[in-house]
Amino acid sequence: MTRLLQRTLIMRSDLENFLNNLIKHSPKVYRKNKNRKSPNNLTEIQNKYDISEKALYELIKRNSISKIKKGWYTYVPKNIIDKLLIRPKSLFD
Repeated sequence: MTRLLQRTLIMRSDLENFLNNLIKHSPKVYRKNKNRKSPNNLTEIQNKYDISEKALYELIKRNSISKIKKGWYTYVPKNIIDKLLIRPKSLFD
């Protein structure tokens, strides 16, 4: 590193070595399988349970269900939605 007036110059090779060491020692991130079977995307839930968008949002709001926003899509926990929307079997089914 060289000090020149008020700027610090860093050699490119030093920066590359630093970044390579950082990548080598960083923890691995495992991503979930994209081929998931759980309909926790709001659109998939609407299609599965034949429920309107407004009714689903009101259900989420009323029960204070946490949402995860990833880009264009919003996800909610599958187990909570299933408990709220699965109809109990009646005696006449």
